[in-house]
Amino acid sequence: MKPWYLKFIFAFLLMAFSSCEHGYSYNYIITNATETTIAVYIKTFSQDTTFTFLPGQTKNIYSTFHGMEGIGGPFLSQVKFDLDSIAIKKGKSIGFRDYRSNKSWKFDKKDKIKAEYKLIVTDSDF
Repeated sequence: MKPWYLKFIFAFLLMAFSSCEHGYSYNYIITNATETTIAVYIKTFSQDTTFTFLPGQTKNIYSTFHGMEGIGGPFLSQVKFDLDSIAIKKGKSIGFRDYRSNKSWKFDKKDKIKAEYKLIVTDSDF
């Protein structure tokens, strides 16, 4: 005969493993749809970088892992939590859009663990 507490231990372990959370990765991708070269400056928790984009060029400017989140993700979260600052320049003109706002980005859930934030920079941004 098994001790009674083994059933409770088994039930607890079963609940713990069935309610697992997942980690998700997020990429920030920018496309230069202008007719000239642009410069993109970003500052995050882990990097402070300037990227140069030729006309028509697309680049991943930042990748992050949000750690453990609930099941059903990746989730749309606030861009401003990942990007401390972002500025986009075309020549001497600085883009006027709020690039830390989710309104500027398109969220695209790629699969069960990856998502992308996509931004298309056009001449009308300057």
